[in-house]
Amino acid sequence: NAWCARSFPNIRFYLNPFRVLEYEALVRRLPPASEGSRTLDLGCGQGLQTCCLAADGGEVVGLDPDGEAVQFAIKRAARLNGRSFVSFSTGTLESAGLREQSFDRVVSFSVLEHIPDVERVLLACHGIMKPGGWLMCSLDSRLIGDDPVLGPLHRQAHAVSRYFDAAELPPLLESAGFHGVEVRSLFRSQTARKLFHAGLHRGFKYGFLETQSLAVLLRIAEVMTPKSRPGLFLLVKAQA
Repeated sequence: NAWCARSFPNIRFYLNPFRVLEYEALVRRLPPASEGSRTLDLGCGQGLQTCCLAADGGEVVGLDPDGEAVQFAIKRAARLNGRSFVSFSTGTLESAGLREQSFDRVVSFSVLEHIPDVERVLLACHGIMKPGGWLMCSLDSRLIGDDPVLGPLHRQAHAVSRYFDAAELPPLLESAGFHGVEVRSLFRSQTARKLFHAGLHRGFKYGFLETQSLAVLLRIAEVMTPKSRPGLFLLVKAQA
């Protein structure tokens, strides 16, 4: 309808409250795009987050090895009607032929935990980034993997190769050439854990209004939970 056409892209169209808050939390810490800047969305999937990033300015490239998902993303981006500069490619960092030092920002939403050789990917990320560029990524934390209830369900449903601990991430990224690594936890509340458990059983499939109401509930619970408490997700910010 006309409202959707005017409002697209908007992360609230992602019918999963966890993905909505994940995007908002990550982008809130991401330095803003400037005129002429280039951003890579690594593991872009069907491209809604990529389009949302592109709407904020600069050029954004979505990259994913799933060709079917990329084709969907290209059709989705066509709705932007020239309002943003966004493009998509099928492949991996190694196969895509991206130029060295050609990106100001690299973002990744819950992708690195699916890659067995994450050290290699981080090195490749550093190679395509301009000096001083920013890497922002979210990852599944060990709090999920070590949980006797959540862990088995999550591994089976999402093919996770590796869960991460906050303490291991700074040396991991520093070994790839990054510096100034900051790690924060997301979804720290008991409310988030209960909703995440329920979401696993239903495949994280929600209607629009349900997504909005649960997102509000998660936001309130997050604000009321001590920041020192570990979370289900980790947010990482680092500089090349």
